[in-house]
Amino acid sequence: MRPGLAGRVVRAVAARIVQFWAAPLDGSAAAVFRIAFAILAAQTTVWVGMNVDRWYAEGGVAPSRIGNAAWSLWRFAPDAAWMGSLHVGLLGLGSALMLLGLWPRAGAFLLFAAHTSLQHRTPLILNSGDRLFAIVAFLAIFMPLGHRWSVASWWRSRRGKPAPAPASAWSTRLLQLQIAYIYAHTAMSKVMGGGWVEGTALRDVLGSPVFAEWPTWLDQGPLVLAMTWGTIAFELGFPFLVWFRRTRVWALAAGVAFHLAIDVLMIIPMFSWIMIVSYVAFLDDRDVERVLARWRRGRAGVVSSPP
Repeated sequence: MRPGLAGRVVRAVAARIVQFWAAPLDGSAAAVFRIAFAILAAQTTVWVGMNVDRWYAEGGVAPSRIGNAAWSLWRFAPDAAWMGSLHVGLLGLGSALMLLGLWPRAGAFLLFAAHTSLQHRTPLILNSGDRLFAIVAFLAIFMPLGHRWSVASWWRSRRGKPAPAPASAWSTRLLQLQIAYIYAHTAMSKVMGGGWVEGTALRDVLGSPVFAEWPTWLDQGPLVLAMTWGTIAFELGFPFLVWFRRTRVWALAAGVAFHLAIDVLMIIPMFSWIMIVSYVAFLDDRDVERVLARWRRGRAGVVSSPP
């Protein structure tokens, strides 16, 4: 390597790393993510409200001593009947703040704190969707959620204040890396051996009354093999393909189809929809603006067309 070439390579790599973490964002993609995640949070609030007495009250099926009180608000009043209502209220408030874009980061924190408290109160009913919800809510605290299409941005505009400076991409990158890590981790756990490598794992999963929405035993070897190995191929490929513009759309489209299939076939509440919503973090602000501009033009054409 010629003298000076190593230095140029190091500087080029360092510049790419800085660009990766510090690229400016106007907040369009973060705003779409905020609204979509707030809708999921509102659904979660309704579910918790419908089941709060069954799963979280002291007189329900799981008394407070089962959980880890050190990380739950229940530690302060384990026998209080109003604690369940408090958590429902915190979830509802957090959902509303995020949906409206009014102190959305505070809303994300409320969702994280209340949901984590619920998880530690009754860990027996947890699934991967619950854990992912809390993780995504925590990472959302640091994202530029209120820059666009929010009460905060509307109020700034109404008062004649300038738009906020572009945000750094580092907070969005954390969510992107979290999603990529989920696929890499699950793929590696599958290829370590067992039925996934043999190509028979999904036969057992889809036939299980515990995991499958409609338990069905599939004996078709080629079909099961294709589904099993296809799952591994997608989970191995996504963490790499999603970072390149030419392959990103295909990776995200495959992911949407993959998670819709999981949502239909398997009993993992909310997990697939949180993953799909988190895909918005991989979109550029320009991509979001182009899609919205095309939608507005299409809507304007429909409105202006004669009856």
